[in-house]
Amino acid sequence: MNTRTVQSYRRSYTDTYELSKEKGDLFEQFVVKKFNQNYFKIKEWRGDKYIDGRYAESNMNPDLEVEFSLQGEKYRFAVECKYRTRSENGFIEIAKDRQLSHYKNFAQEKSIEVYIALGLGGKPDYPAEMFLIPLQSIDVPHVNIDQIRKYRRYPGDLFFYDTQKGELK
Repeated sequence: MNTRTVQSYRRSYTDTYELSKEKGDLFEQFVVKKFNQNYFKIKEWRGDKYIDGRYAESNMNPDLEVEFSLQGEKYRFAVECKYRTRSENGFIEIAKDRQLSHYKNFAQEKSIEVYIALGLGGKPDYPAEMFLIPLQSIDVPHVNIDQIRKYRRYPGDLFFYDTQKGELK
């Protein structure tokens, strides 16, 4: 490769990464707005910063750690936000294999539930479809859309926490 080709490739890669990061940030903001401030507190919101392949280990943890409070009781859980523009042949990559494994280890070590907030289609700041998937229901990085339909939610609705079932919905 000549110098001009390398520079073009780097620029293309950087542009793609920045666009992807921007979409991810917009979707995270969309998800955060789904938590009613009267009941939910964002305890951690990771920024995913890095340079030259160096990053904080916490970047590998779910994007959000949230605490729900009601009548003096507190419930803590984590949410990983994923936005995808479309499914491919009916399948969606929820996470890379190593990410999925890391999220599961995080859930076990912290003894908290982890959810995948998945936005599909539309725009990152208002997806056409929205899913709130318990991590424990995912065993593989690529899932068939039919397998997660039961976790589908209307994108305009706020989240709520079912204290009886111990589930975010």
